[in-house]
Amino acid sequence: MRAALKPFLKLPAEVLAKVPITRPNATLTPDQLAYWVELMKDQDMLKTTPDVQRLIAK
Repeated sequence: MRAALKPFLKLPAEVLAKVPITRPNATLTPDQLAYWVELMKDQDMLKTTPDVQRLIAK
């Protein structure tokens, strides 16, 4: 992963070696989704408020 990032980040090898690389997490909770719904409502991006429980597949 570091070798793939090196040309884009243009960091010295010593610094790049210390950059933490975390595994992506695709888990989405209703609370996380509710945050985005509220943010979008504040910016008038939504006409209605969706039920976040129904938006997440189980």
